[in-house]
Amino acid sequence: MLARVADAVAYAHAQLVVHRDLKPSNVLVDSQGEPRVLDFGIAKLIEESGEQTQTGTGLRVMSPAYAAPEQILGEPIGTATDVYALGLMLCELLVGQLPRQRRGATPAQLALEASQEVTDRASTLAARMSPVQLQDLYGDAVEARQLARTLSGDLDLIVTTALQREPSRRYATAAAFADDLRRWLEGRPISARADSAGYRLKTFIRRHRVGVAASVLVAVSLLGGLGAALWQAQLARAEAQRADVERGKAERELARSERVKDFILTLFQEQDPISRASAVARTPVALIRDGIAQIDSSLAGEPELQAQLLKDLGEIQISLDDREAAKATLKRAWELQSNLSGPDSIATAEVLAAYGEAVYAVGDVPASATLLRDALAKLRKAGAGNLPRAALAESSLANIELVQGSNEEAEKLARHGVEVFRDTYGVDDVRVASRLGVLGKVQQEAGNYPDALASYREALAIVAKNNGEEHVRTAMLRTNVGDVLRVQHKYDEALVQYQAALGIERAKLPADHLYVGGTLLRLGDLQRRMGNLEAAERSFTESLAILGKTPSGQYAQALQTFGGLARAQGRFE
Repeated sequence: MLARVADAVAYAHAQLVVHRDLKPSNVLVDSQGEPRVLDFGIAKLIEESGEQTQTGTGLRVMSPAYAAPEQILGEPIGTATDVYALGLMLCELLVGQLPRQRRGATPAQLALEASQEVTDRASTLAARMSPVQLQDLYGDAVEARQLARTLSGDLDLIVTTALQREPSRRYATAAAFADDLRRWLEGRPISARADSAGYRLKTFIRRHRVGVAASVLVAVSLLGGLGAALWQAQLARAEAQRADVERGKAERELARSERVKDFILTLFQEQDPISRASAVARTPVALIRDGIAQIDSSLAGEPELQAQLLKDLGEIQISLDDREAAKATLKRAWELQSNLSGPDSIATAEVLAAYGEAVYAVGDVPASATLLRDALAKLRKAGAGNLPRAALAESSLANIELVQGSNEEAEKLARHGVEVFRDTYGVDDVRVASRLGVLGKVQQEAGNYPDALASYREALAIVAKNNGEEHVRTAMLRTNVGDVLRVQHKYDEALVQYQAALGIERAKLPADHLYVGGTLLRLGDLQRRMGNLEAAERSFTESLAILGKTPSGQYAQALQTFGGLARAQGRFE
């Protein structure tokens, strides 16, 4: 039964959809005994790499008891998140309880539990079961010690592999999880254990009982009978718990999840050259805008889903630089969520923070500051002030405080964001480097160059360790380090950083990429300061050619700096 549930989840993953809220109440067994996975309402599209598409913010809607650690901690979501939930469901099927209990009443308490929790083996839980619990699950046929022996070994391995803390150590796919369940049921070796000679012998005995000594035959038969009883008893229990009064609700949930799935798949179907009407696919900006326009009609009567999708799509619009559209989308999401869960709920505060960031993106600094402060106050009041979502809002607010001249408050907010991310993800996580980059910028703009240099260098070390010395993010941080060194008149050191950054960008990016143009602008200014006017002219000329294709503030700066070079060369024409 659970293997068929995993098959359905694997199919969703193949469509680049991760469920994010798998639990027993979201699995309906129909009259033919076929399981149906319900409530794809908080499902999320994933990239082909298997990870959640990241945006500036992420609404963590979930059932805490069945959530994977990465959901509680605000880390990237992927197919392994659903594998974790399948492991929990398997454990509950086997022993009637989850392998760990979460008692946190607030997001902060849940995050602390998720970062420290240890899951018990199914066989350990079985050994502790009372006669009443065993009677409820299996009738009179099973004793705790007997059940523990049956679960130890392969079934324990299947459960513990699915429940690994690190997503990369779990089953690679839901299909692999389902395959191991079927292997166990058929008495074949499972993939979660190395194929040693002794292990293959043990599975051979399970598969070929005839011809084995009579005592072994009896024992193995007992194990096989227990396995069949286990699945049959749990199936009967699941069906009994779903009374007729709940069946109508489950069917409505099934229809609801189908609508969401259809909406998501339809939105991206046009990118398929076979399915779309025109020869050229629309741009991502147009695709997302059209999807938002369809939400009211496609999800009529489903305000919860409308709010969630509007928020997610609005954040994508920010990342696509479709700023005014993002502002309108996230305002709708905020208003909907406020009506649904109240103006002071965590969910509403998270959408409000995203809306505030969109308002900042369009340049309305005072309004953005008000919105972000309000969102942070609500998150802190609800006990979520030390979670990554709040830290992201603090980073945005730090930039605003800097613009408004509140340097001390800006650094306080940015530094707290670094501390939250360190506590949540660990000191060497690349996400910590992003917060250090914000802190370094705040310190640099405030004129605190020694601390800014230290922050940038720490971020650079983390990114180089995680992504490699030749990564574009490494190049970006090298330019930041070079900027501070240039202001400190440490020209030789700055030159090393700029040249290294430019080498990476030329190797990894198109020749006319804006990053290349920006680094050439910095390099040219440094060369001018160092008195190497010919080299500076070459750098400025190439920079202007690149930046002039999409005129911006950087292009204006390049023109101004090039003018200074011309004056230094005595050219006034």
